[in-house]
Amino acid sequence: TMVFQAGGQTVWLDPWSRGALDGKPPGDVILITDLHPDHLDAAAISAVAKPEAVLVAPAAVTGALEGRTVQHVLANGQEVTI
Repeated sequence: TMVFQAGGQTVWLDPWSRGALDGKPPGDVILITDLHPDHLDAAAISAVAKPEAVLVAPAAVTGALEGRTVQHVLANGQEVTI
């Protein structure tokens, strides 16, 4: 789990329920790097993401998040500017 601010946005990387999520700003952008539970934790994502948060993830993650859409599906080496 990592959270940082850049360009006026709060970005969360692989939020995990076992991480220290409380007291941190809600995420504008959520980056998910893998399908494993320490990377893809739906409860943690819901806890830290703003309702309008942009999700960026690999294709394997797209069907695993009920109620959320991955707006940017990236393969290794691909880039997106948000």
